[in-house]
Amino acid sequence: MDVNLERRIRKHIHAQRHTFECQVPAGFAELGMRSGKHLLAEYESPDSENALRFSLRGSRVRIENLPFDAINQLLFNGLVFSDIRLRMLRARCTGEQKLRQLLAEFPWELWALLKDAAEWEIRVDSQASHLYHEGKIKQIVREEVQKLFAQKAAADTAGASSRVELDFILHREVLEIFISVSGRDFWKRGHKQTFEHAAPLREDIAACLVLRLSELSREKLKLHRPSHIFNPFCGTGTLMHEAALFLSGSAHLVSDNQHWAYPTLPFFKDKAFSHFRKKQIELRSKENGQHKLIHFLGEDLDPRLCEVSEKWFAQAGQHLHTLASANAVCRDSCQSTEAYPADSQPSSLWIFANPPYGLRLSNRAQGGTEQLYLKFFQRMANLSRNFAEKSLPLCGVVLCPSEETWRIGVREMKGSFTHCEHFTLGGLDVRAFYFLNNKKSG
Repeated sequence: MDVNLERRIRKHIHAQRHTFECQVPAGFAELGMRSGKHLLAEYESPDSENALRFSLRGSRVRIENLPFDAINQLLFNGLVFSDIRLRMLRARCTGEQKLRQLLAEFPWELWALLKDAAEWEIRVDSQASHLYHEGKIKQIVREEVQKLFAQKAAADTAGASSRVELDFILHREVLEIFISVSGRDFWKRGHKQTFEHAAPLREDIAACLVLRLSELSREKLKLHRPSHIFNPFCGTGTLMHEAALFLSGSAHLVSDNQHWAYPTLPFFKDKAFSHFRKKQIELRSKENGQHKLIHFLGEDLDPRLCEVSEKWFAQAGQHLHTLASANAVCRDSCQSTEAYPADSQPSSLWIFANPPYGLRLSNRAQGGTEQLYLKFFQRMANLSRNFAEKSLPLCGVVLCPSEETWRIGVREMKGSFTHCEHFTLGGLDVRAFYFLNNKKSG
């Protein structure tokens, strides 16, 4: 990189405080806010001028006044985030001429280098503005930026990354431009094998469910870490895997971060990035050495899905320092009469379940979705009572695709504390039904 350009990046980007926006799955905005505050607590300052400011913009958590190096904390530990964006520009924009002027004068070379702006992924959100059509804004952006690139020799942008994802937000007469530092597929932890009849959750949604159950477990049961994790209807194991990543704090080791956008951008701080990763490895290893190991068990009717679930643990096992064992057994999660979900006797248990419904039900299912949920909740109620009789803590979450299935859960789990929250999954209003075997905790 040119010495002068590097100096300008350090001055205008690295040395400045910035505004970040972290996208979270729909329905988990408040959870994303709490997660962001927890992750960034070390960057808080008693100085009011440098204090962090958090706010919600729909499903986006906006964090203002954040030091640039906090980008590593968000990328490595922001499991519940779908996308992480850094604001490049905030300016008054009163018309097309002003927009073209802002684009022409903006120092694009500090943020992204490309031969062809047509390769950029551009999203536009025009709010309460009568000046622009969103398609027109895209056209203006490409025209103006292409002019700048046309003025440069091809050598100036040779080898530059094409991973540039921009968001233009126009609210009344204020224009904000964000660049994605994570990449829009940030929620992917790596390549996952899928099957035609399987319906794996997005990893960010699964991470939100795990974090929320953890919050309730700590608040209601004073339980921070269970001895066992149980995942009925495990499928490809997304919920079980996200629980393992959360409890071990090892997502930054297991995930394939080569697809992140940040390392491909001109303002990437490679030494700081590598140093942060090394420190995280040391920190997690030390912390996990102080905890008891955790047993993981999944159940599914399809042996192929069980094999995929176990295979993930085999590949990630060297990084999961809290892992005692991981098994996925082929059996019916509705019909099983197992008193406990593992051979060893759990002293505490977290349960994650995403039962099949609609087209995901097998031909062997009798009575459809509601009958399946009835049988499964009856099993969960028995399991909860067994733990309560032994004064052992148990908590779980079951995804219910309809009000009818949720009501079945309320009725069958009446001896437990229950709590319901809504989120969007595949266009459906899904209910996350949480239950704990401590009725007094409610």
